[in-house]
Amino acid sequence: MEYTHSPLGEEVEAIGGSYIIDTEDSLSYGDRQVLYIVGGTGFMRTCCSSAQGLRFATVPGFVKAWQHKKNKDNLPVSDVEPIRDEKAKQEIRQILKQQHCVTNIEFW
Repeated sequence: MEYTHSPLGEEVEAIGGSYIIDTEDSLSYGDRQVLYIVGGTGFMRTCCSSAQGLRFATVPGFVKAWQHKKNKDNLPVSDVEPIRDEKAKQEIRQILKQQHCVTNIEFW
């Protein structure tokens, strides 16, 4: 699966509000590297409620090929393998919660 790296610190408008990715990094898990991003929301609007300042992490997966090409917008693209093992997900969640104080962690 391909992951397109986004510029850090730029506000991204979404349907319910906006978010900013402030960290892109990897962590060692066993003999592999796990790619993750961390960001925060601005003011989020939904049909039922609103929230401000939520921290989140997204884990695209294990890195197979780091920034091995560029897309049509000249952004780097990495090849990643989604993490399927539930024990690995649980352990990675704990690491990210401790290191980044995130409230929500999603895996691809």
